[in-house]
Amino acid sequence: MALTNHILPDSPTNNFATLNPLNLRGATLYDGSLKISGGGNNTGSFATIPIQKTDKWYIEVRTNDTTTDTALFLKPSKYFSLSTQDEEETIAIFSYSTDISIRERTSPTSYTELGVVTGQSRTTTGDVLGYLFDLENNTITVYKNGVHKLTVTNVTPVDDVYFVGYNVDSTWGAVNMTFNFGQDPTFAGAESPTTTYTDAKGIGAFYYQPPTGALALCTANLPDFTPTVAGDVPQDYFKTITWAGSGNTGRSFPVGFQPDLVLAKNRGRNDDPTWVYDSVRGAGSDKHLATANHNAEGVGNQSSYDYLSSFDAVGSISNPNGGFSSTYAGGTYAAYFNDSNYTFVAWCWKAGGNSNTFNINGTGYSTYSALQTANTSLPASSTSGMTVPSGMSINTNAGFSIVKYAGTGSAATVPHGLSSAPDLRIIKGLDTGTDETQHWFVWSAHSGSNAEGRLDLANVFDLSASTMNGDSPVNSNTFPIGSNARNNQSGKNYIAYCWHSVEGYSKFGSYTGNGSADGPFVYCGFRPAFVMVKSSTVATNWYIFDSERGSKNPLTGVLFPNTSDAETFSTHDIDFVSNGFKVRQPAGYGGNNSNATYIFMAFAEQPFKFSNAR
Repeated sequence: MALTNHILPDSPTNNFATLNPLNLRGATLYDGSLKISGGGNNTGSFATIPIQKTDKWYIEVRTNDTTTDTALFLKPSKYFSLSTQDEEETIAIFSYSTDISIRERTSPTSYTELGVVTGQSRTTTGDVLGYLFDLENNTITVYKNGVHKLTVTNVTPVDDVYFVGYNVDSTWGAVNMTFNFGQDPTFAGAESPTTTYTDAKGIGAFYYQPPTGALALCTANLPDFTPTVAGDVPQDYFKTITWAGSGNTGRSFPVGFQPDLVLAKNRGRNDDPTWVYDSVRGAGSDKHLATANHNAEGVGNQSSYDYLSSFDAVGSISNPNGGFSSTYAGGTYAAYFNDSNYTFVAWCWKAGGNSNTFNINGTGYSTYSALQTANTSLPASSTSGMTVPSGMSINTNAGFSIVKYAGTGSAATVPHGLSSAPDLRIIKGLDTGTDETQHWFVWSAHSGSNAEGRLDLANVFDLSASTMNGDSPVNSNTFPIGSNARNNQSGKNYIAYCWHSVEGYSKFGSYTGNGSADGPFVYCGFRPAFVMVKSSTVATNWYIFDSERGSKNPLTGVLFPNTSDAETFSTHDIDFVSNGFKVRQPAGYGGNNSNATYIFMAFAEQPFKFSNAR
């Protein structure tokens, strides 16, 4: 076999999909992870690049013998895994020796036939099957050796990206397939095409002519980083910084932008929690919150030591690159930001700024009514059943908002200011009062249950969402609060942090643990800079990893926002890769218990479109 069949056109400017060795079960990958061979129940792997909900996407698959049956599967990203039982919301495209069929799973054990064509037979040299995915129009088309065979237009839509992969049942025998996502029309030398074809943008090389408008699965065809500010990168919206304490009475910390939310942690002390400041509540010695306890705002001993004293704009005299500053208020030592005996970390997010009480994308307004008049997508102050916020900082580009509101004791909705429904919401009571008003209450759209958890505890998500939220759903304009004192006690103030996923910048989702040192791979669409995970179904800590504290894989340094523990280095490790993260934990590790559901929040170091592996 010629060596050129193993040298494929790949570069940092355009990488084609391959099968994913980090998400592989019961098989072996060859030829640049394009050929899969093996046998047994649920043998398979999935592609490294997903099928997007927009545009049309084309791939080719060659059967490498005359007996192989193919079962190409599509799964939404929330079910992106290989298991002994395929999850629901799965599309299966079967190619037998006598028919081709497309089926949709309706339960864990049954399918509905969407379409079938019979009377098929194989060639002795191996069939080349072409698959066209037009998920924007809920359509899948199958070609065999360049001839159209089957189209279905009734695929159930989902608000997610699909992953394409191969899977095989043990009754079908061994798998022996080679994929071409646009990089090798010879299928590793098995074919010798006299003519090759590109996609609709002139990219790639296919054995057969792709259908009109179809694109190859490669990074050049992926969408750019979604926020549209000219020249923006993920570090303009989120950044982790680390530093060694100097013991000075005051210090400025450059971030690269003026943050609106800062979480800071002493990495070396076992009795210091993660401190939280945001620009809506403001800076100062009485403005701290701590994730490891449920104290009210300003309660605790931080005012006796050092504290975040200002959020600094880019171009400021003391901090020209933008960031934040701390001031030492006295006491034994500056333990929380600048003690000379320790190192520190801060995670910083940019919302809408703090030039006024209500801020959106850098523009400030003095009242909610003025904000809504200028931004009519927000609900009006007179909206029935709505609690009008007392302060907001909104970044619609980055999908992040900070909302302060006062409780009324009656079920209500609160505007979040974002362009789509939040994936994750954290609410904290600010005032002294009942214990329930002061926990950190976490709601996730991906927890797998109608319940909420607490950031300051290792508990499962066991708080009834109907009690916390009433009967109203989270939507593109508001989030609900019930009549419960936890998030809506009359006369008490609350702060809410809301996020939704942004392509190439942030991802909020879930995965299922497998209890193995070869843990799940989780697709994010970028190389992460920050990942926080927590099981919603098993009592575990919250785990934070970031690329600043660990520059190479595996990342072993973990911090627990629900405790005051120092940074821990043990079996808590994951890999940050170009398109997501890989959990690498033994059985019993809190981040990978078998069959447990884990929610995660991740922010990008580099979008996958431009990313290189670590």
